[in-house]
Amino acid sequence: MIYSNDKHFFNKINNQEREELLNHLGNTPSDIFLWLKSEPDNIEEFKTVGILSDKRICLEISGSILKKITSSALVNKTILIKFNIKNYFYFSTGHLSSGADNRYYLLIGSPIFRHEQRKDFRIEASRLHRIQFKVDEEVFEGLDVSAGGVSFKAKTQNIDRFKPGNNFLNCKLKINHFQCGIRAVKVVKTFEKIYKDRIDGKNYKFLTVCLQFHGLTEEEENALASFILNEARGIMLAKKFLSK
Repeated sequence: MIYSNDKHFFNKINNQEREELLNHLGNTPSDIFLWLKSEPDNIEEFKTVGILSDKRICLEISGSILKKITSSALVNKTILIKFNIKNYFYFSTGHLSSGADNRYYLLIGSPIFRHEQRKDFRIEASRLHRIQFKVDEEVFEGLDVSAGGVSFKAKTQNIDRFKPGNNFLNCKLKINHFQCGIRAVKVVKTFEKIYKDRIDGKNYKFLTVCLQFHGLTEEEENALASFILNEARGIMLAKKFLSK
């Protein structure tokens, strides 16, 4: 499910991502911010210090010694939650309880939403979306695309051509009937991967090339981002309809 405005949106993460996030919070000390919906200015900051078998996150309150010896005002209340992992902010609701030795236990509710800028949202190649990217007059089959970049597969002999850091000019992106020129791109990552051919069903090794777009005007970036987000909404609505 996607909840959006003109520049930002909130994407509900799936169960696998949720499990990975909870384990990350439990195993990696992270800052986490809690507050009551009715008191958005009274934010309390905690540090994650562990995870229990029932997936409650163990917390210690951050700040001065006085704060640490004073009980949180959020105990036994339904609260709002915000935390940051790998440059993404996540939001949810939950319930906070207290324990011994100034420890707190946070049960994070469902769903958890990831906040993203619209330009970061991607759609993947599928039967509904054919992504093509032209570099130096050669067209490659795309794997996924956002307003910030594209990935495609190429024959492995292109490994020197698409070394990370290499730049290319005057490229073209096509998603079904939508087309736009991309003034410049930079290779940010490449790796080899096995793909199954759609025609003969055999497995072949290809080079996956990840590019970052440069030189788009704000108008061009907004047009591309709007198209991708609208297509993503269509996918979500179709899945919801088919699941009934």
